[in-house]
Amino acid sequence: AVLADVLRVHEWAYVRRVQEHCAGIATDDAENEEEGFAHLDGDTAISSDTYNAALAAAGAVCQAVDLVASKQARNAFCPVRPPGHHAGPKGVVRTKDGASDSHGFCILNNVSIGASYAMNRYRETVERVAIVDFDVHHGNGTEETVRWLKPHVETVAIEGSDAEVLGVVQRSNYKPWYSEQDASNVMFVSVHGYGPRERGLEHLFPRAAFYPGSGKTSLPVVPPPSPRTEATATASAWAASSVPAFPNTSSSSHPSRSAPMEEEDDDNNSNHSNEQPPSRDGSEDSIDGDDEGEGESEEDEGEGEGEGDDEESMLARLQAMEGAGGRGGAYGRLLSARRTLGSFAPLSGSRAVENAEAVAADPRLVAGGMPALILDIGVELPDGEAEHDRGKALAELNYRIQWRKYFRDEIFPRLMQFKPDFLFISAGFDAHKKDTINGGYIALIEEDFEWVTDKLVQIANSCCEGRVVSVLEGGYQLGGEFYSAFAQSAKAHVRSLAHGTRCLTKFNEAETKAETALELQHMEMLEELRQAQLLRKEQAREQAYLARVAQLEREREAVAAQENESGAAEEQVQQVAVEPTVSAEGAEESGRKRRRQQVDYQALDKELREGK
Repeated sequence: AVLADVLRVHEWAYVRRVQEHCAGIATDDAENEEEGFAHLDGDTAISSDTYNAALAAAGAVCQAVDLVASKQARNAFCPVRPPGHHAGPKGVVRTKDGASDSHGFCILNNVSIGASYAMNRYRETVERVAIVDFDVHHGNGTEETVRWLKPHVETVAIEGSDAEVLGVVQRSNYKPWYSEQDASNVMFVSVHGYGPRERGLEHLFPRAAFYPGSGKTSLPVVPPPSPRTEATATASAWAASSVPAFPNTSSSSHPSRSAPMEEEDDDNNSNHSNEQPPSRDGSEDSIDGDDEGEGESEEDEGEGEGEGDDEESMLARLQAMEGAGGRGGAYGRLLSARRTLGSFAPLSGSRAVENAEAVAADPRLVAGGMPALILDIGVELPDGEAEHDRGKALAELNYRIQWRKYFRDEIFPRLMQFKPDFLFISAGFDAHKKDTINGGYIALIEEDFEWVTDKLVQIANSCCEGRVVSVLEGGYQLGGEFYSAFAQSAKAHVRSLAHGTRCLTKFNEAETKAETALELQHMEMLEELRQAQLLRKEQAREQAYLARVAQLEREREAVAAQENESGAAEEQVQQVAVEPTVSAEGAEESGRKRRRQQVDYQALDKELREGK
């Protein structure tokens, strides 16, 4: 990728830091092997060629975009390294507690660079892009790049040498990929693990969250229909519930895309807007619309008919919300921000500074008033007790069915409503049940990756002539090489993409619902079989227990009978014993041992046998 493509997504300070780190590392022919590597953080190792490798990875995605957009290929898969979905505009995406501040093996955000490249290079056909990330880890870097499509204010603490906070500095951040409408033209979706690394230990290790510790489930408002079929007023109405909507300022060929600022001039400005523009001197009278701007004609007023009512209703709504009116209130800031964002000609001097401050002071005053289209689904770690009760195999199957259900219920409908012109996939295969880096989250198999790819290809067939570029993210189970979990998962993914070049099946919502019903029915059947199996096992255990009790009872009776027979024999032996004799004088000497008559045991045995 060329530097200009990279800087649409990343800040120059971060890119320069990576360049300097790599330049300071010894080359591969260093005598000491350890000298050939360094670390951006505890996770991410780099070498002297890492930056070049990252540029090549991002460039591969841009080349794939060229092939697909020019119809030389219907879709493409980019098996690149290093991955990129954890790299934000400034590299590391900071968490609130700093627990997971790591590059996560990522240098440049390949998929965001490719998406921004598509919106610029093929702007006539690619107005909307969607990025779907099914890596087991939250694509926090990609999400951050999408958030930066809106102007926002960042507060940075200034610390002294003893870590004492000396003050704070606020600065505005904004990195559009093409225009001020990007926030409503880019949709990011991530399905990932979210929660503690191990259940039951949250109180002992509160910071031990599954990496990167972000991505709690958050569903956006249903996006408006495609701007190619509906007027921008629909999008404005969609955003009006939370943010005052901006009037339509788009060109006729692209209703939701404002004309580039450099194309607007005094002669043809009215052609770029459906609204009557203010005068070029930026006077407050022209903002309020009390006086006609210089050079305005009756024809211009006719083109903007009805817009005054919209502004009056907007002013009334803002006054009701904030109790502020006129030029100094929210309405004045709204119009100023609208001009600052490029809906009208750019301002200059102190007035431009005031408008920039107005944008920074009110985070609602962003491009088009549209919130970022971010859909996060954080999948929790399965309950160990439930897994033990159900059995591991059935618990994993239920987990997979729930994962698919998230796509069917939340993601696919929103993608179909969004109608992207280009679909990007961040394909991470570390959610496989054999990939130990996932910590037990999700536990998918190869068929799941193939299934979700099939559905995304069908959505692309329905919305954007099948234009799909998939970019490799995670996947670390390499044992077994070609037969490893990673290799087989990637194979299933590519097989689905290849099938999509021949089979042009479009997305069918009814079929998707039928799949859900079938899977639930299958799950219920398996649950019934499991319950029947448990019942049979319980009955078998009970029968075995009763049989054992009966056996023990028989053994006890046999032992008792044997003891009775032995006792009777001993009594008979004692009865035939002869008492010792005394001396002839009739007196027994004290201390002498008593003599007994000798017993004939053979005769005794014969006597006992005859029953005498």
